[in-house]
Amino acid sequence: MKTFIKISIVLTVLILNNCSSSDNNYDLSQISDNVPDIKNEQGYNDGTSENSSMNNSSQADENPEFQVSDQVYEDTFNEISELITNLNTIIENGNFSEWKKNLTNDFIKEKSNPETLQEYSDQPILKKYNIVLKDLEDYFKWVVMPSRSNVRLDKILFVDKDSVKAIMYIDNSAVILYSLEEINGTWKIR
Repeated sequence: MKTFIKISIVLTVLILNNCSSSDNNYDLSQISDNVPDIKNEQGYNDGTSENSSMNNSSQADENPEFQVSDQVYEDTFNEISELITNLNTIIENGNFSEWKKNLTNDFIKEKSNPETLQEYSDQPILKKYNIVLKDLEDYFKWVVMPSRSNVRLDKILFVDKDSVKAIMYIDNSAVILYSLEEINGTWKIR
């Protein structure tokens, strides 16, 4: 438990040092899939800024191959925003079983894979505290909880009619919080 508290303190300090958000005009090539995951100790943000964007026209500019109407964008943004608010609460409370209900089977399979778990275990911040991920619950505890318990949705990008990327801006860079897929009317992390 002390190790978890130490990691949380380190991440909180890094989060506060990295927190800012402003310009919302980025092209898709600037978006990083890596940041909220444990890729380095600088990749976290506590989401304290309340800046939020629902500009469908810039979304269309970033992904001209798949466009939606303003109404579809706004409705989907609101659905995803509600999901992320719920996920924040679930993650903040450390409720693994509820978090797992929001995952696709492919995500569960990928993040439970021993090779994937080893890749995360080899990241500097986890190695520093001798943390070795053994299963999906360890991934939740040591990767998800410190990095995604208080994020905010700034924008969504449609991949297709049933898939979106949830975006948050950190230090003027767009980062992907979640790749989501709508399955039987429910958005799930994929």
